[in-house]
Amino acid sequence: MFPDSDIARNFQCGKDKIAYIIKWGIAEFVKKELISKVTGPFILMFDESLNRASKKKQLDLHVRYWDGGQVQSRYLGSQFLGHATANDLLKEVKECAGNLDLSKLLSFSMDGPNVNLKFFDLFQAEYADLYGGSRLISVGSCGLHTLHNAFKSGFSAWNLDKLLRAFHTIFNNVPARREDYIKTTKSTRFPLAFCGHRWLENLPVVERALEIWPYMLLYTNAVRTKELPHPGTASFDVIEDAQKDPLALPKLQFFRSVAQLFDPFLKKYQTEEPVMPYLGKDLAELIKSLMRRFVKREVLQDITTVQLTNLDLEKETLMAMHSVDIGLGAEEALKGTPFSSSLMLCCPGNAGMKTSSCSSQCKKGSISSCTASSASHTQSFGTFAKNYLYCLMGRRLWREGSLSIKRSRQRTCRRKHWSHKGSFAITLPYMGALQRCHLLRSYLNL
Repeated sequence: MFPDSDIARNFQCGKDKIAYIIKWGIAEFVKKELISKVTGPFILMFDESLNRASKKKQLDLHVRYWDGGQVQSRYLGSQFLGHATANDLLKEVKECAGNLDLSKLLSFSMDGPNVNLKFFDLFQAEYADLYGGSRLISVGSCGLHTLHNAFKSGFSAWNLDKLLRAFHTIFNNVPARREDYIKTTKSTRFPLAFCGHRWLENLPVVERALEIWPYMLLYTNAVRTKELPHPGTASFDVIEDAQKDPLALPKLQFFRSVAQLFDPFLKKYQTEEPVMPYLGKDLAELIKSLMRRFVKREVLQDITTVQLTNLDLEKETLMAMHSVDIGLGAEEALKGTPFSSSLMLCCPGNAGMKTSSCSSQCKKGSISSCTASSASHTQSFGTFAKNYLYCLMGRRLWREGSLSIKRSRQRTCRRKHWSHKGSFAITLPYMGALQRCHLLRSYLNL
């Protein structure tokens, strides 16, 4: 490697020595060089996760600054913690970033646990004392986490996560079962793994599930007719139950349809590029895209961003049930669905709508459903679609920054049937100040 130097050619170094050189030699030099480059305004970014080797929580700190005409994001250091209270985070962050000129710190970038928000308040108070009342820019926590949680809260009522997990689990690391599947279906396409903490990343998972649905029917039929051995697993039972549900395909299609709306937004904002100035406009457009599915067109025709946040989603502004857009795929799947008066679907949402009969709902192109204990509480598939989209857009916005919510809600419980009555007045002085708008967790909170 070093033909021109006898010293370099004969140099030997074990793992302990090279680790020592990197930690106390190269790393210190690189860190000092990085700190010398951070001469202007900068942002600190941090996240914590479990370090399985040390059995401690590892807090990684990155710094984002302007250098050479562009934004740079560099690793600054790591701290290891046992307890991770807000005061613990404050101490460790100050220790790791102690050599930076904190008077030029603009803000923190972080995710959204309450401990992080408490940390920011503590740091904000100390920062004001040290620098004459100056305050950091509050951009909130990670809005992408909230998008994922809002999406999850609606679809978890259908247990689609269990179905998608079962699809993957039944063939995962089971060579014999995979061979049986391939021989029976003549397909080598297998389900993808479901991600439970990032639901909007599951668009490819749902698309694959829809693609192989006919093959899964062939496989389960072969098991029923004893052409193949019975797996005898909970995953197979979940798949069998789903195949008995005539609404299984419409549910998956509706999942895909809504996820496709979010996908461009997530791809744009999961980036290292400085895109914060465009967040307000794009978030407003995302909200409009969802609202167009269940809010009357004339209501959204020339609506401004401020008017959008103050829009009262009442009966007068909503589409008729048969006009709600649940996606072309879901509508096509519904056309081939066998209807019957005994069809039951537990849909979360406002369970106060009564319909005359199942047949009258079928004529409208929707599915009538009722709970097992009361036939008077019926609800169409379109109703759930509207309720889910409604909850996703405006029923519960997280209070942050200049966003304030006045809410009054009455909840009455009769056995297991819930009815919700409430008025929501959402005020927002100006959208540009809303750097991180938490979309809601869910209104369907049964």
